[in-house]
Amino acid sequence: NGARLAVNNYYKNFISASDVKKISKLGANCVRIPLRYKYLFSKENCKGDIDFEQLDFLVEKCKKAGLYVILDLHSAPGFQNTDSACGKDDESILFSSSKDGFEARNATIRLWTQIAAHYKNEPAIAAYDLLNRPLNRIAEWEKNLDSLHKFYKRLLKAIRTVDEKHTVIIQAAGETAGAEMMLDILEQALQQGAAGISLGLMYDPGLYADKEELKKVAQLCEKYNRPLTVHPRANSAVSMSYPELLGRSHLLRAVDELTDVVSGTKTKLHYSHAIFVGRRSFKNK
Repeated sequence: NGARLAVNNYYKNFISASDVKKISKLGANCVRIPLRYKYLFSKENCKGDIDFEQLDFLVEKCKKAGLYVILDLHSAPGFQNTDSACGKDDESILFSSSKDGFEARNATIRLWTQIAAHYKNEPAIAAYDLLNRPLNRIAEWEKNLDSLHKFYKRLLKAIRTVDEKHTVIIQAAGETAGAEMMLDILEQALQQGAAGISLGLMYDPGLYADKEELKKVAQLCEKYNRPLTVHPRANSAVSMSYPELLGRSHLLRAVDELTDVVSGTKTKLHYSHAIFVGRRSFKNK
C-alpha cells in the first residue's frame, strides 16, 4: 500500500499547470498524454467507472493554454507490447487467444468507451490514440496481426457508438514492406479520408527510412493537403541515430533532417515529440 501511495502521489504531481504554460510558451500547439489503465480505474480489469479528476484537470489546463490534447493508451489491460513504456517488460497477453486475453481486450474496450463518452463534446481533444506501439518487441509478432486487426475493428466500432466526431489514431505493428508498396498503401489511406501521416523515426521500421524515402512521403502529404507528423530520430545531444559524435547536437540534426525533408513542398510538418534528454540538450531549446 505504501508503494502504491507513493506512485499515486508521483502520478498526481508529475505535471502541473505551470508545466502546461511552459509548453505553450515554447510554441507547441498539441500535447500527447500517455495513459496507463491502472491509474484510471481503482478496480482490476477496468471494472467500475474511470476517475477522470486528474485527466480533466490536465485537459482543462491545456485548453486554457491553447493546446490540443491527444489521449494515448501507453499501457492497456494485458499489455499491448513488452516495451518498458508499456509499464511491463515481460509477458503480453492482450492479443492472446486465452481467457485472460479475451478479458483484457474487453477491458480495453470498456476503457476507451468510457473515455470517448466522457470527452465526446470536448473541443480540446484532438484525437484518441488507441494503442501505443502494438506488438512491439514481441517475438513472432506477425502471428498476432490478425488478432490486432480484428481488435482494432471492435474497438473503433465501440468508440463510434458514443463519439462519432473525434479523430482516432490506429498505430501499425512492425509490419514491413517495400518502399513503393508502403507509399501505395499510404496513398490509399489518404484517398479514403485519413487525416494525415505519422512517422516514428526513432523506432522500427521508421529508423531505417532514408531521406529520399521520407521526401516521397512529404510529397504525398502535399498532394492531398494533409499534415505530416514525425517523431524525430533523436531527442538528445548524442544518440545512436547519427554516426558523428562530435559537432552539432543530434537533437538539432534531427530538426535539420525534417526541415530538409519538407523543403520545396507546402507540406504542413508537425514535430510531434519536443523532448530534451540530458542537460547537454537543454541549451537546444
